[in-house]
Amino acid sequence: MNHPRFVSITLFPLLLFVTLCNGDVVLSTIVKGTDPVSQTSDVTILSLGSTQPMPCSAKMKLNVGDELQCAVEDIAVEVTCGERSESFRFSAPFRMLVTPGDNDTGKCTFDLRAGSADVIAESPTSITAGGVTMGSESTMYGVSVTRENDQTQIALSVYEGKVSFRSSPSAKPDFVEDGKKVLFAAAGLKRMDIPREDYSRAAQAYARIDLAKSGVAIDLDHGPVAGESPRDVFRALAHQYAQVLSNPEDVEVRLALAATQNKYNLSRGALYNLRRIEEPDRRSASVRDFLTASAYLKLNKKDDALHWYKMAMKNDGLIGEVEIQKYHIAPDEIKRLLPEGQADAPLIVNVGTTTPREFRADQVATLIVSVSTTKKEPVGDAEVIIKGEPPVELVGIRGATILGKTNAKGEFAVSWRCKRRSENCSFNIRVSKPGFSTNTQKRAVSVRW
Repeated sequence: MNHPRFVSITLFPLLLFVTLCNGDVVLSTIVKGTDPVSQTSDVTILSLGSTQPMPCSAKMKLNVGDELQCAVEDIAVEVTCGERSESFRFSAPFRMLVTPGDNDTGKCTFDLRAGSADVIAESPTSITAGGVTMGSESTMYGVSVTRENDQTQIALSVYEGKVSFRSSPSAKPDFVEDGKKVLFAAAGLKRMDIPREDYSRAAQAYARIDLAKSGVAIDLDHGPVAGESPRDVFRALAHQYAQVLSNPEDVEVRLALAATQNKYNLSRGALYNLRRIEEPDRRSASVRDFLTASAYLKLNKKDDALHWYKMAMKNDGLIGEVEIQKYHIAPDEIKRLLPEGQADAPLIVNVGTTTPREFRADQVATLIVSVSTTKKEPVGDAEVIIKGEPPVELVGIRGATILGKTNAKGEFAVSWRCKRRSENCSFNIRVSKPGFSTNTQKRAVSVRW
């Protein structure tokens, strides 16, 4: 089911107000090139009542009346606001002001006087400038304010969602679909498709901040993935962002970006993209749920992590070795959160297979894993991981490993075949469930050819 997302804008000659619900305003990240900076005089803050601009520091809290300014072109900053730390990424040269919010709703507002802002927001936002009105919810969009020949031009590019705006207080509402760009200038309003270069610019703006937050550029030896090149990580993020911005409904590109973000401990960004995935197939839903569980785990939200791990297993864990490697899925990192102190009762595992008396090359057979207690009672909802050793091929998945759960009868079945002649076809089988000791074993099936 598609959920409507709206962007509404109000444009004033030299002002742009961004309104966002709930919480403190924090200058969370400063980037020079692609390197994080803890403090710099290239970005200055002029607080209300002060006459002398001061250097800015990352993680500093911003107050109403604070004005941030930067004239150095290779600088970018992220300002976060709201319960979910909605992200506003300003690219230099820029000038913005923190303005009074709504005391009843906790809204915070920014007045962008020059430069560009690229926004990732799940809470409602609104923008005003020049007699036209804008806002957004659960969307990514970019706004720029420039001056040319003593005239101000404001541009809006909406990458996801729907735009509603009024060109004047008395005008009827108008709409712009996602994938479109609108220019507001003294000469009037101009609509167009978002140019390719806009997708590229926005993708790089998002990726620059992500790279700085990942820690890769700080510590190549002990970062999220030791030895990763910052340049390669930046290119991967920028490429995936560009795909998401231009194809926001594509499940695969969302999963790819979320997986990369999760890999580099960019868990909040990963969760934003995972929550945007609508109507996935069972395989994609399982990948989404595992990644969501992992992201919550990295945020130390253990209850949420366990909830999404259980959701993934309800989808029968329809992921194979290809998905585990492609999306950097590690189910064991979530399972270690399972409650301690439970009785580690043994699991009894029996393995059987339906094989004909004489086996032919590429003939499909069924491997059945039966799990029970010592009292021979079936154990349902036990996690089963099966890996076939060459020349075994598991049918219906990509790769040689499958992850699933036993049914109410305590059984889990998978189809398999041998790709070439072999007297023994071997499987590594691992069965586990909270409250039971893990059972790991290797089984070989004798085959007559």
